[in-house]
Amino acid sequence: MAILKTISAIENEFRGVLGIAFRGRRLVLGYENITHLPPNKIKGLIVTEDLSEKPKRHLEKIADEQGISLIVFPSLTDLGHAFGVKRVGALAITDQGLANKIEKLLKEGDQYGR
Repeated sequence: MAILKTISAIENEFRGVLGIAFRGRRLVLGYENITHLPPNKIKGLIVTEDLSEKPKRHLEKIADEQGISLIVFPSLTDLGHAFGVKRVGALAITDQGLANKIEKLLKEGDQYGR
């Protein structure tokens, strides 16, 4: 018998994965910090819908050039909440396994109407 996860369980798991990855230094928070990374170090990007257009376009360009996923998160405050900070507009994932896990979780969320 398959066990289906609820949307809230997927969201909690997503936030938990981000928190663990942050503590493990596998995430880089903030646009300015991301721009200092070598492009080949970035395995995935998350931006928020309410991030300013110029940095968002620049990160979209990096994602296109590197062939990596760009995930759009609802808001600066929602993403920041996952790390216990007020606002985060962008983050880079520097671990391929983690990038794959996050994509898998988001696909599960889409499957259940998210």
